Amino acid sequence: MTELKTYEDFLKLFYGGQIGFDGMIKKSDDPYALARTDFFDPAYSAKIEAWAVRADTLYRLLPKTTYMEKGDSLKFIAIDPYVYATTSALRALAETTPLFTSVATDVPDVTDFDYIEPAYVDLPWHVTMQAQLKAGWTRKPNMTPELLRAYNMERFVHLLDQDLCMTCDSYSASRIPIDSIDMVISSKAEDDSSWIDAGDCDLWHTQTAVDVDRSVATTYDAQVDLPATEVNRTLTLDMIDNIMASAKKYGSGNYIAFTNDDTVNAIQKLIDPKGRYLHGEKEVEITMNGVQTRKGVGAGRLPVSTIVTNGLTIPVFTDPNCAVPVTGGAGNLYFIDMDHIELRVAMPISYFHTDLGQHFLLLDTPDVKHDIFFGAQLIADKFNCHAGIKCIAKAT
Repeated sequence: MTELKTYEDFLKLFYGGQIGFDGMIKKSDDPYALARTDFFDPAYSAKIEAWAVRADTLYRLLPKTTYMEKGDSLKFIAIDPYVYATTSALRALAETTPLFTSVATDVPDVTDFDYIEPAYVDLPWHVTMQAQLKAGWTRKPNMTPELLRAYNMERFVHLLDQDLCMTCDSYSASRIPIDSIDMVISSKAEDDSSWIDAGDCDLWHTQTAVDVDRSVATTYDAQVDLPATEVNRTLTLDMIDNIMASAKKYGSGNYIAFTNDDTVNAIQKLIDPKGRYLHGEKEVEITMNGVQTRKGVGAGRLPVSTIVTNGLTIPVFTDPNCAVPVTGGAGNLYFIDMDHIELRVAMPISYFHTDLGQHFLLLDTPDVKHDIFFGAQLIADKFNCHAGIKCIAKAT
């Protein structure tokens, strides 16, 4: 659709009813046989979306695109695009040098990933008629239906963030998951490690297979610093410098660092035990479409702490749900290239509910049913530009 220029445009059209559920939940396809068309609550859906963007979550930081705009496929160049040619240097031209005689015609190999299925997650609850009546006279706690809705709004955002921050070995094979940042920023070496089950680092699951099989080759490797065995290591500045030196040559330079507070404390003690800020300070803007770190129009709203490495000044964001793979550890530290990752959304955060209207007996039980849905997949079109340091010990 020509109207879809930004993710915010998509939300306005979806919550405004121009796209999405038009024709999906109608009298002819009424899931509760109530001859109702208003189960979808766009106003409260938008409120939950706004809360997710305000909260300290990975969700708010990620660039967001849509399946409606981009479809369910992408093209992936598996190797460094600058070294594929048969020659390793530019030609030296003379006046008589023919331009195109005996010129190699090889091009980088391109892999088509088709049918990248979104994962759908939801949080359901229901409030019985008796509970609603009881809320009218119970003094403490007065858990009204509205309080329950507000509670589950925050709970949904927290659980969604937990999914995006899960470690590689935390997923159940019984469902198509929203792949986590830890799964995107992993490697064949991690998939082969003794503490990760084979296949835990695979990406983009379908009903019967996966698109990215990390056990086959290093083609889909991110830059990952791993211990020899699953133990927490003391973080060093050399670890940060070395991993970013490997990632930077493949990336755009538009990086953020993502970790949790314990890891930030460890970094601060490395740089200056008495300091309360990392090296430098940078201004960023957080929008509905993720965090913007480049200078220019619209940027420069929020000062954040930064770390300097390899000539890059990288803003650092924390999230309490950021992965802690080993008990007692500080957590993982990720460097995310914001130009080569996206949360591709099929269905934005959507809230549905019934009510205790005149047809409530047709529900078989006198209650109000509620559900919050979300459908998306975390997608990277390059892996070698992202970096992660895993199994970090707490600062002492």
